[in-house]
Amino acid sequence: MACDSLHDRKARNKRAGTADDLSNAPPLKQVRLDGPLTQHSLDQYIMDYLVVSVLPLHNVDTPAFRKYTNRLTAGRLTVYCRRTMTKMLADRFNKRKEELQEELSAVDYVCTTADCWTSRRHSFIGVTVHWLDASTVARRGGCLAVRELSGRHTYETLAKALEGINNEFGIGQKVCFTVTGSGSNFLKAFRHFSMEENDDFSVSSSDITSLTSDDAVTEDDDAVCQETNDLLEPVTTYETEDDVIVYKLPPHRKCACHLLNLVATTDAGKIDGILKRTSTQTFAKLSALWNYQNRSSLAAEKIRSAFGSLLITPGDTRWNSTYDAVGKINAILSDPALAVKFDKVCDELNIKRLLPLQKTFIVEYVEVMAPVSCGLDILQGEQCAALGYLLPTLTVVKTQLREMLQRSTPLTVCQSLAETLPIL
Repeated sequence: MACDSLHDRKARNKRAGTADDLSNAPPLKQVRLDGPLTQHSLDQYIMDYLVVSVLPLHNVDTPAFRKYTNRLTAGRLTVYCRRTMTKMLADRFNKRKEELQEELSAVDYVCTTADCWTSRRHSFIGVTVHWLDASTVARRGGCLAVRELSGRHTYETLAKALEGINNEFGIGQKVCFTVTGSGSNFLKAFRHFSMEENDDFSVSSSDITSLTSDDAVTEDDDAVCQETNDLLEPVTTYETEDDVIVYKLPPHRKCACHLLNLVATTDAGKIDGILKRTSTQTFAKLSALWNYQNRSSLAAEKIRSAFGSLLITPGDTRWNSTYDAVGKINAILSDPALAVKFDKVCDELNIKRLLPLQKTFIVEYVEVMAPVSCGLDILQGEQCAALGYLLPTLTVVKTQLREMLQRSTPLTVCQSLAETLPIL
């Protein structure tokens, strides 16, 4: 299959690249610093260590860290305190920001991506920018902002934050389109405030009337964008004659990865018949097993003891996680010895055993969803992410699904899934 050959080729290239790097690398004992270690170099090394490792700045005040650096420098150099390192971090941030602004000022067209999420009871928005280098036509990218959002993720909150970030970096009129997920808040923000490619950014009275409709008034409008760095400029807004805030957002594109994930989860879950019944019963038992592992240390210990490792648990925000979790179960059930242990673990945790038909569903589910999972891996890649990959990837996914339907022996449970996915 094309997915298998792609993975094999990547693995071979990675092994070859690693072998070349190791063969060309000098012996470790020959590694030397370029010149004597100065105070400025030490400060930069410490800052790089903290930033890349995402460590709190108060680490520089710990006795162990100071003892470590003093030993390395023989007491010649000074380790600055947390407050000084905080100021140095702010200076580096402002310098990097100015460099990015200067680079974007010479670019005519850019594309941005945006996403919002919640972590440890805090909400954040992240925005990245991408463009083509004028001389090499190489794809370039950078991070514009990762900022905290206070309040609900309403469409007005997101529109205000996005417009402010675009104007802050001087790309408000350069963005060809912004790519986001299919969340209702993002869709509504761009539905109300997005300017078409040939639009002169004029706002009609009908647009203002739509902004004051009942569905907009009922939402919590107290949410505001709060920036994590006090040195950043405040987000700008625009007001109409009727005191209705109107923002200017670029054209919108939905994320293809997110849409493909929705096809594989939400849309596929709407297929009726034996597939839906078997799928619901199977995932109910598997979800009980995953929940026991996540909530009980005793259950996790039993699972690790039986299979040598914990099970992969799915997450709502991690694409392909459900497929990976079911694939782990399928690998266990494929081994006769581990399959016996799997049934024993289910008995010990008071979970009903999987029936033969449900085990067949797991095998066929992994087989049918493999092309979709492989396609998501390709489209989510960091180095090979470009619009030119989309149509070829979708074509290969559909071709592989149609090949399953041409086999002489039809699938027992997931035949309707294999028939439906290519036309979704």
